[in-house]
Amino acid sequence: MYYYEHTKYPQLYKNTYWGKFQSNSNPKIIENRNNFVKKFNIQECITKIPQYISKIIDETRLYITLDHLECYRTTDKQIIIVSSPYSDTISQDYIKCGWISIEMLYNEAAITYIKYVPMRIKRNRE
Repeated sequence: MYYYEHTKYPQLYKNTYWGKFQSNSNPKIIENRNNFVKKFNIQECITKIPQYISKIIDETRLYITLDHLECYRTTDKQIIIVSSPYSDTISQDYIKCGWISIEMLYNEAAITYIKYVPMRIKRNRE
């Protein structure tokens, strides 16, 4: 089985980097993944990242190392960027850049951080 198949939300995690690994599941990470969806009202995984989010990611990389990136849209139209780097020595850098530490979503050796980004509203030009 693939990791995504162990969750309560296989369609949500099917196209993530994490979800494409085939192995025995880690029960704690699976539980954290399931709780993440409920706690943050996750509606969908964003596989085609909008340009303005890519720009934010590129600018962020100037200050911190991003790893195992995932993007999600919440039911209230927020975007959540997820990064799970392996080093705990960079945690203060993440916090200084406005990221929040949450339960581990990648594996137990990687700390997971999230950052909220408002969804850009498209306006019709007249």
